[in-house]
Amino acid sequence: MRRIIWSVVGIFLLITLIVVLRPLPREPVGPFDASLLPKTQPADIPGDPPEDPELEPRIIRLIAQMSDPDGSVRETADVTLRNLPIAAFPVIERVLSGVQDTLPPESAARIKQYRQMYERLAALDRERRDQAQWIRRQMVAAFDDSTHGGPAVDADARQTVLLSTQWSRSEADEARLVAVCRKAVAAGADDPVFLYCAALVEQRHSDIRPRQVITQMLKAADVLTQERRAPIVAQMFRCNAMAIAAKSFADRNWLEISSARHTSMDFGRGWEKEQVPPALLCQWSAQILDPELHPSAIGMYAGNLQRSLQRLIPGSVYLLVLEAMTYRYKGAGYVATFEPGPDPARLGREQSLQRAEELLDRARKLEPQNSMVLRELMLLYVQTDRDDEAEKCYRAAMAADPDDLVTVSHRLDSLGETQAEFARGLLKQENWRAGLPFLLVEWHAARSRIAGDNIAYFVRPEVKADIQAVYERYLRLFPKDGFRRSEYARYLALCRIWPEANRQMQLLGEDWSPRVFGSRSSFEYARSKAAKMAAAPTTTKAPAVPERAIP
Repeated sequence: MRRIIWSVVGIFLLITLIVVLRPLPREPVGPFDASLLPKTQPADIPGDPPEDPELEPRIIRLIAQMSDPDGSVRETADVTLRNLPIAAFPVIERVLSGVQDTLPPESAARIKQYRQMYERLAALDRERRDQAQWIRRQMVAAFDDSTHGGPAVDADARQTVLLSTQWSRSEADEARLVAVCRKAVAAGADDPVFLYCAALVEQRHSDIRPRQVITQMLKAADVLTQERRAPIVAQMFRCNAMAIAAKSFADRNWLEISSARHTSMDFGRGWEKEQVPPALLCQWSAQILDPELHPSAIGMYAGNLQRSLQRLIPGSVYLLVLEAMTYRYKGAGYVATFEPGPDPARLGREQSLQRAEELLDRARKLEPQNSMVLRELMLLYVQTDRDDEAEKCYRAAMAADPDDLVTVSHRLDSLGETQAEFARGLLKQENWRAGLPFLLVEWHAARSRIAGDNIAYFVRPEVKADIQAVYERYLRLFPKDGFRRSEYARYLALCRIWPEANRQMQLLGEDWSPRVFGSRSSFEYARSKAAKMAAAPTTTKAPAVPERAIP
């Protein structure tokens, strides 16, 4: 019987490898829009931009406005000071050293609080910037290790890799990225590192399905493996593909993902001299695990990952985090038997969750301000129906990292009927730098997909009020953000608020965002439609009531 089982397993793995490694036809990535190409193409991408000379006098003005007799001026100055770019921290330090003693007590207390916040954010930003630069070096080195398509094609493909891995991109950078990427695709660029970047570009700028993105990522990883180059980059591609698959259950191919997870059994082999950032190793390991796997399968993969990480980052707090995550997933995977007597599934669940809590408590003592540790502890409390403790942990996580969008998203998902209240509370907090208020918009977008009818959902008065409240407040503070204004114009069209949609389209001018509209032709069509609908005579006819209820 055991021989038969292993024969079946062997056949399954062989079929899986055939499916994943077979040559795949190139997926179309959309039309090439030549209007997005800049007049000149720099040979390389510059580093961080120089310090804005207007930043210091602007901060001085904002600090002075915090004592203004007009309450609205004080409020705007306060919100703007809380939403400066993290890179402004050295300037804030320099300004405060000169004005701290001259400030009124209330303003001085607030400024001191904001200085501490920026100091913490700057430290976190340095860590993430180092991780991003490490990834960039690895991907550029992997691309440069092989030549595909000739010098001209390779120049555009390499430019795509450089722009894709840039720490931060302006709208102009994003437009250049789209144009150069599509030009390289049209010319036949086929380097796997480029194809991975192209998949991510098209995920943001076209209607490409997650299924196509996942397939292209895994194919790129397999080509790198076959060519015996950049094993770390290949593993990163697989892990990121698994992360997308976990969020897009309907689009994933079970055979592809199972094969990618099985290939990851070699995780970390030969990486001892590479100095991979520990947080990245933990992130990739978490992407390999899947809470929907059977507890025994989770244990098998987790055991292999633990052994690899013990070689690569011995003594790291992330070892405890990954082990705790494993037990939390295993606890969720036990299914009640409903048989008389003691329930082994319930006992297994309780033991797993108790072990997860012990590990996370140890991790928190080691690094009390580690946002990943606090997030996992919060999720454990949610899983064990201890919402008061989950809320305390959430607040601790936000104190450790006020810009932690991932933790806020998890907290929003964990709530029941109070989700809308929580999301509207994010708007009142006004953390625009991290984009937290926009979770209210994303929440409505998700609800509209559940309803299955965008038009009927977005014309509801409370939905329109929320959309306008978020974008109007943001654009009053940051009127030059073409991406958010483009988003607002699009949502206004969905809400059928045509006069305001037309006004926002006109305000955009040439600052429209390719991330929102895709191409110039799409933007021009949306702008002309908004103008036409805004000019049409209004009607007092009440909208038809949808046949099915909208949640």
